[in-house]
Amino acid sequence: MKSRLLISVLWLLMLILLVSCSKDEREESKEALLISSAVSMKGALEEIKSVYEKENQKVTIQFNYGSSGALATQISQGAPVDVYISAATEPFEKLVQAGKIDRDFHSTIAGNKLVLIQNKNSGTRISRFEELERTDLEKIAIGTPETVPAGKYAREVLENLDLWERLKGKLVLTKDVGQVASYVETGNVDAGIVYKTDVLGTDKIVIREEAAESLHSPIVYPAGVLEDSENKQQAEQFYKFLSGKKASAILEEHGFLILK
Repeated sequence: MKSRLLISVLWLLMLILLVSCSKDEREESKEALLISSAVSMKGALEEIKSVYEKENQKVTIQFNYGSSGALATQISQGAPVDVYISAATEPFEKLVQAGKIDRDFHSTIAGNKLVLIQNKNSGTRISRFEELERTDLEKIAIGTPETVPAGKYAREVLENLDLWERLKGKLVLTKDVGQVASYVETGNVDAGIVYKTDVLGTDKIVIREEAAESLHSPIVYPAGVLEDSENKQQAEQFYKFLSGKKASAILEEHGFLILK
């Protein structure tokens, strides 16, 4: 009886091992693509990934999210990235000029808007950018202008409204635009400036004003395949999908502007 039980257990262990090995082999047979993207695209890209992987079962998509400037620096230093999606043209164009981005496989895939936000329960309610000067507003969050495109656009808006110098003492600079939204949501700051898409899915944040497009540079998202991608063919396929109708529809659902 004991020997039968032992044999049964051994067979079960062998079966588990066989299934596990089979699964590992299937996973290894998949081609993995690494996409470095501006964090403001996260929600839309996760949905795009789901659709793409269902249609292309031999490919797995992995994302590296961050500020566009920091991601561009990683790429210039040799990070093994297949596709780069930026929230600004400047860091992207620098990579194009440096020969890092394939000139035949890059384009603008979306646009966005810049908005002034507050926690919906804020006790210092405002309605316009100009009111950021009020003395009862002590902390205003924006992305670090040198590395975060949303922060660069925010600075342009404040400069064009003659507010930048007067608000410097109140500014809380963040590593990316997502952190701005987080600070506003948790009440750590009195207001923040982010992309419109960053706050469409939360009920804890309200938009107070949308920045006029004349106050800042165009907010666009260029995407491109890296010249030294180790999975060039699959990277080009994903890029084509990203700039196609299905992905555009998903981006639009998430509040992005389709500029084509």
